[in-house]
Amino acid sequence: MILTSNDYEMNVYSSKGLGFYPITFIVSLLLSISIASRNNICILFTILILGTISLPISIHRILKNVSDIKSITMDITSLSAIEDEQIGITVSFEYQLFELLKIKKLTIISDKGIKVSEIYFRKNKGGFSAKIFIQGYCGKHLIRGLTIFFSDPLLYINYRIEIILVKPVLIHIVPKQTYIELNVERNIPYISYEAQFSKRKGIGVNILGIREYLPGDDYRRIDWKATARTLKLMVKEFEKHLCRDVLFIASIHDGFFTGNPPAIVYLLRIILNLLIRIVNIGVNLGIGIATEGEIIVSNRITKYNLKHIYEILSLVTWPLVIERKSYSSANRILRWFTNELINKFCSESCLVIIFMDIIDDLDIENIKKILKELMVKHYTLKIFLIQPTTIRFILSSIEFNEFNDLQSEAATYSYIMKYLKGSDIVSPITDLL
Repeated sequence: MILTSNDYEMNVYSSKGLGFYPITFIVSLLLSISIASRNNICILFTILILGTISLPISIHRILKNVSDIKSITMDITSLSAIEDEQIGITVSFEYQLFELLKIKKLTIISDKGIKVSEIYFRKNKGGFSAKIFIQGYCGKHLIRGLTIFFSDPLLYINYRIEIILVKPVLIHIVPKQTYIELNVERNIPYISYEAQFSKRKGIGVNILGIREYLPGDDYRRIDWKATARTLKLMVKEFEKHLCRDVLFIASIHDGFFTGNPPAIVYLLRIILNLLIRIVNIGVNLGIGIATEGEIIVSNRITKYNLKHIYEILSLVTWPLVIERKSYSSANRILRWFTNELINKFCSESCLVIIFMDIIDDLDIENIKKILKELMVKHYTLKIFLIQPTTIRFILSSIEFNEFNDLQSEAATYSYIMKYLKGSDIVSPITDLL
């Protein structure tokens, strides 16, 4: 695409370069000597030096009037890619003044999920061009413009030219599946490899029988009377209800986009692995994702249109500016969002899985209301706490100064469980890993 003057705004900023003070000192010294001695040779040499520094001064005056710069051509090879793949961007400037400038650096004005991997500069007759290769994390990214750093040949003045696009360029990065071992069957109720209602051995209400304890069985299922009678550990086997429909909801605030690397990178990988696992079981899946600035809703997903999971996760927009707030806007709409998605996806008894970071007491109250409303409809709710620092600590690493945040998240979980005592709907994300 070719950008005209209506497609971008250009701002030029200047500062003193490395050669500013040495050149100014030499010129001042020669000028003083020539005036004091009135030596013709000194005077001629001073005039020559003054003529030399007139070049950067002239460049500075010209760049102050950016309206004379001709069109900028920006060519992008693709607007979508898979994680770790490169996207090429070629930017060409058609203005002879750039032939005289020394290019020092180029950066992309975008969110922190986009990184520049390689840059190649090439000067040509009448301007210069830059070939930029970028990579990004999963999600939707906005490229707002470019920042180019120049200096004149004498390093007298440094320039920073910002090119701000009126309409940002959208880049979609599709997630690449990375295997993460998830303990799904044990931690998400009513998920099985036969997605239909039936009476099978599992965790439910009605007891189907009693058998001897096996390693890995939940200790809460031990039948102590049968154990005392047989002198062996015996466990109860319950009727297991299997759901046809599973609704997955994620509430993601801006805090997940901070850190290096951000927690959202690992969170989306966990979500991708979990949802693919669920769909391959044979159930119908609905997806809803709420962030601070948008909501994303999928169509009904089965194992025959599995690619839609990748498409939905590539729509999660990375924020350009991270706002520090004491609450999550995504959590505030979670009750409404859950009810809307239930009406859209759940035609019968449904399993609702929610990923969220509980921040304050209002979030806890909303969970209680959601649970009460789902119990009336005989739906099942499972909530996983997705605390950003904890996720990074388990799957990557954190900085030393972030251990306070990690301890704070652990204290928050203890506080939450105190108010949801007796309820097994809330588990830390670590239970899945």
